Amino acid sequence: DAAKRLDALVVTARPLGQMVDDVIAPVEVLAGERLDAVKSAGLGDTLARVPGVHSSAFAPGASRPVIRGLDGARVQVLNGGTAALDVSTVSGDHAVSIEPFLADQIEVLKGPASLL
Repeated sequence: DAAKRLDALVVTARPLGQMVDDVIAPVEVLAGERLDAVKSAGLGDTLARVPGVHSSAFAPGASRPVIRGLDGARVQVLNGGTAALDVSTVSGDHAVSIEPFLADQIEVLKGPASLL
């Protein structure tokens, strides 16, 4: 009998246990006390402590989130599923029209699922 040769199989593991859904569609949810602790004058400043997010600070109150190096029109800001149409996407000296202090919950969706 001739032995059959199989292709190499590479198995990769992560040190932290994560569900497959978390890897495919990572969502960071800020709500309740956690959101209250980080609320700032601008949306970018409020989200600056979320991993992969920082603020494009032009001036106090005029900050926009930068997610994984993407900013401007590449980062959509929605309020209840509707786009917040403001000029902050094209000009850094304008604030996002959504007021973080009035938010009950803020969700940051990153990765391929953000295209859906």
